[in-house]
Amino acid sequence: TPSSPTVHPTASQKVFVSPQEEDAPHSPVVSLVTTRDTAPITPSSSWSDDDDTDTASPTKKRRLNPTKTTPLYSPRYTSKQKQGVPSSAIHDHDVVGEGIISSTQVSIVKTHFPERRGCLPYRASKVLLVIRNPYDVIDSYWNLCVTNTHTQTASQIVYDLYKDKFEGMAKSDMVVWCAFHEWWLKKCKEDDGIELCIVRYEDLILNMEVELARIVQFVLGGEEEEGEGLNDFWLWRVRHALSTNNTANLGSYKPRAATNGSSSIGKSLGKNRYPPHILRQMHDNADKKKENDNEEEEGEENISSMLEQFGYHVYKQNFPHNFQTNTPEEQQEEEDIKKQMHAIEKACFSGKKKKKKGTVRVNVGPEIRIPDDPYGRAMTAWRKQETDDGNVPFPTEQRGG
Repeated sequence: TPSSPTVHPTASQKVFVSPQEEDAPHSPVVSLVTTRDTAPITPSSSWSDDDDTDTASPTKKRRLNPTKTTPLYSPRYTSKQKQGVPSSAIHDHDVVGEGIISSTQVSIVKTHFPERRGCLPYRASKVLLVIRNPYDVIDSYWNLCVTNTHTQTASQIVYDLYKDKFEGMAKSDMVVWCAFHEWWLKKCKEDDGIELCIVRYEDLILNMEVELARIVQFVLGGEEEEGEGLNDFWLWRVRHALSTNNTANLGSYKPRAATNGSSSIGKSLGKNRYPPHILRQMHDNADKKKENDNEEEEGEENISSMLEQFGYHVYKQNFPHNFQTNTPEEQQEEEDIKKQMHAIEKACFSGKKKKKKGTVRVNVGPEIRIPDDPYGRAMTAWRKQETDDGNVPFPTEQRGG
């Protein structure tokens, strides 16, 4: 953060797990950020809000206080921390805010719901849906489950020894990946007044300044208008953050591999993590999920699978090479995908134009994973069983390899 001015309009965190979930991996198969109800914020304003932790208050004004800072990152919330003993992650990575959902303290809450519930329910009026291609997501989730860290990568021997387990996860979690995004897109469309911003991880990698500016504009309360961009102050903040090219202190969120740009997109495919027949089965599962959804919703237009909607189909869209936009046809298809995403976002603004604010309740209701899913929370028990309760951990590769 620049030394002047010191302004923190929002805070970002993960929902913390309940005591019985402490050792459960927090799945990156799904990634979503929901934001508290906010009015447009200006650099010269101050911050004030006193609503409770479980309801959004559209009528209350929220102002930005330049002298008040709020937590930006959050570690696991451990039992020791609940007893007043800070976890080692806090000291190692200087992160705070785990489990905080009060709008007097934070404006943005990261959640994996409805893939799994966090401990406390809360309401949100904006949804920032962060999407990444499922191939890299599932591979990353496998490494999280196997190593019980965000920073280490399992050695190839682990993939070889547990080939059936990994391939079973790949086929199963493709369905979970589709169901998660479908749930949020449908929720924002049906519950009038919930604002939505869709961000692809790949766009962040390739066009970080453009995407961060769009995210900041959305969080601050301004709907994108034709020809209108982020004001100079916030654009300066975005550019300053990007100019601080130092990843040494990123801790748990430092990339596992020393790849960057387009080379990091679809890297699991480049490593041949998925045999051809498994990759085909993953696509078949995604297509079948969409066919089943269309059958349940009679009268709905038969749209493409979730993979195609976001440009992730290997066979039809040549992913990941399509993100390099080598040909005019690929460029046009990419433009069409972005127009479709923007159309989905615009449809969710109808309530706002009618002066109506909708909210979605997070961490309430059924999870999309079946209760006995062997690739959900059960992965913790599996890892402990295979590693003598963690005393003989799986071998890992050297960081950055």
